[in-house]
Amino acid sequence: MKVIECPKCQGRISVDSEEIDERIYVCEHCGTRFRRKLSKSAMGAKVRVRELEHEETMADKDHQHELDLMDKEVEIEEKKGASDIKLIFGVLAFFVGMIAVCGILLHFTENPGFVFGSDQVKVSKSAGDMRGSDHVVIEDELVALGFTNVDSRAMGDMGILEDINPLITDGAIDYISIDGDSDFKQNTWFAKDAKVIIKYHSHPD
Repeated sequence: MKVIECPKCQGRISVDSEEIDERIYVCEHCGTRFRRKLSKSAMGAKVRVRELEHEETMADKDHQHELDLMDKEVEIEEKKGASDIKLIFGVLAFFVGMIAVCGILLHFTENPGFVFGSDQVKVSKSAGDMRGSDHVVIEDELVALGFTNVDSRAMGDMGILEDINPLITDGAIDYISIDGDSDFKQNTWFAKDAKVIIKYHSHPD
């Protein structure tokens, strides 16, 4: 408890020390209503409390501002990362497309008789050029050009021919015809499903 004086009758009033502030008091002796001013030390303490509360509020605002800035930085980094990923995938897609185009162009270059979307095929060699070549090589070239009906037949004649002509090799083409033409010229056009017959030298089974 703490005692304060009434400013009119100087009567002494007992109050709770924790209640002493600038609120209005009523004198229990004369009934006078008065506002007791705080002492300089109490006023200073109260001001300091308000300053501390203000500083705490400002610190909370600064902290929240820093958190907001960090969130924005994280959001920017995430967007940047997503953009980088899109850019990488775009570049990869571009290079994959370029490789595919180069592959198609290379196929056309290596197989000049191939015409995309056409049912016709132009042979790159004459029948005479193909005779004597390895039948596997010629078969692969014809299939690459687009021929779909290639019939390759082994003759089984190497036992006899090796004695007669040792220059003849196993697998060499002796006869070739396309659509019944065994004397076709280079750059001749044929249907893709034209019958191709190849007969090649081989050893007997």
